[in-house]
Amino acid sequence: MSKELTDKLRGKKNIRERWKKGLSTGKEYRNVVSACRDGTRKAGALSEFNLEKEVKDKKKRIFRSMSTVKGSLGKMRDLC
Repeated sequence: MSKELTDKLRGKKNIRERWKKGLSTGKEYRNVVSACRDGTRKAGALSEFNLEKEVKDKKKRIFRSMSTVKGSLGKMRDLC
């Protein structure tokens, strides 16, 4: 996450506390919440896009890491 988004989320927490105490309006809180939601959605889409781009460039490497993860999960299932 970028610094901007973390600042927005921190601001969301602060304005929520102010709203609960009655120091700010519900409309202000809703605006901040929607901005945070939008920023989070965009950040997730961007990271997913970067992952897809990386997969296209390095297919063998991605499949190798996936197989090691699946193998370790199988070993953990055997232990339980």
